[in-house]
Amino acid sequence: MIACAGGGGTGDVYVFFANSLPQMRLQGKTIAVLHDIIPLRMKHAFYSSKAEGCRINVEDILLRASRIVTVSEFSRNDIADFFGIDKNRIDVVYNGVNADEFSRHNVTDETYNRLREKYCLPSKYVLYFGGWEPRKNLEGVISAYSLLPPELRRIYQLVVTNPSQGIKDLAQHKGISEDVHFISNIPAADKPRIYQMASVSLWLSFYEGFGLPVIEAQASGVPVICSNVTSMPEVAGDAAILVDPHDTKAIASAIERVLTDEALREALIAKGYENIKRFSWDESAQKLHDIILNV
Repeated sequence: MIACAGGGGTGDVYVFFANSLPQMRLQGKTIAVLHDIIPLRMKHAFYSSKAEGCRINVEDILLRASRIVTVSEFSRNDIADFFGIDKNRIDVVYNGVNADEFSRHNVTDETYNRLREKYCLPSKYVLYFGGWEPRKNLEGVISAYSLLPPELRRIYQLVVTNPSQGIKDLAQHKGISEDVHFISNIPAADKPRIYQMASVSLWLSFYEGFGLPVIEAQASGVPVICSNVTSMPEVAGDAAILVDPHDTKAIASAIERVLTDEALREALIAKGYENIKRFSWDESAQKLHDIILNV
């Protein structure tokens, strides 16, 4: 929680970032950050136990918050549509990416070689960097990769972070276990370099309120293939190849295009660097500051 002076001498403004408000009376105005309503939109059984808690929290926010902040225009419209409220009650403040953190500047070959050895990474690879839950569509990642020509898989192996046992079993079932590397528990300091060594980054989720890995990969100078649904086209801009996350053949075709077309790769990288200029933490902090002063 952050408490700061409110506008017009009306008292404190309290800002809460965790999709809920505390069960206590607050003397002042309240801003609630509501990132998304994933449990209410996803029908998978994985989310069913979370749906009622999400609904209760959001309805409480709608009742008590002076303003609501979310992380994308998509989420703004999605929340307003689901709960039947005026979207003008909701402000959008984008997530940001620290371009310096993901910069290749002054990163040595020694650093890359150390991490390759630490994680047993192949010399060239396709990357999925994220967690596992059904909406992340890791099944689609594995299935699409299995459709690539064998000779291409031999050159570009697949690296997947934080897999479930079911995902490992799927790779085995598809007959591609030797071409897939699973890694877990990656410290934050290693993440930018793992992105940077990839030939392409995949983010094929079925639903995102924002989709931070899209801009993390772009900031790392890596071409991105991502879903054409929910917030991802908004975040990726024109700097990624957008595909239907349900269409494994289209995903495989996009991967093959990026891996075999150097001009396309370079264009996506250049557009990615341009796109991330829209996602500055300084600019987001300033926008939140202005909302606080004017609530």
